[in-house]
Amino acid sequence: MGITMDYGALVDGTDFGTIRRYLARAKSPVRGVWFVASEDLLRQVAALLDADNDRSSVLRQGQLGLLLQDGQIKPGADIEAERTGVGVDLEAIPEGDFCRAIYLPPLYLVHVPGLNLKLRKGRGTW
Repeated sequence: MGITMDYGALVDGTDFGTIRRYLARAKSPVRGVWFVASEDLLRQVAALLDADNDRSSVLRQGQLGLLLQDGQIKPGADIEAERTGVGVDLEAIPEGDFCRAIYLPPLYLVHVPGLNLKLRKGRGTW
């Protein structure tokens, strides 16, 4: 049995502009953003993505797939991905919007209060 990680301790409050700046840096270790529908889900998804936890990879992949299908998580992407409903346009989120984030190399898990991932299809649905 491994050590239980407290993912809640990894949650930081910040503005989305800070995350966007990390993504834009050429030498940044950050390679992407995944949006989650709630702050509680932020911790759960971090546990699913953590390869060091005790759950099997098949079980974790299945749970992540269900969350993705249900619109509870979506990758950060571009406007075309948002139009088709498969992602969230990173440029559509204002720099100053408050969010809660977990840095889980090489990506950020982000919850933006008020961002409804299930309705996120095309601009103007926020």
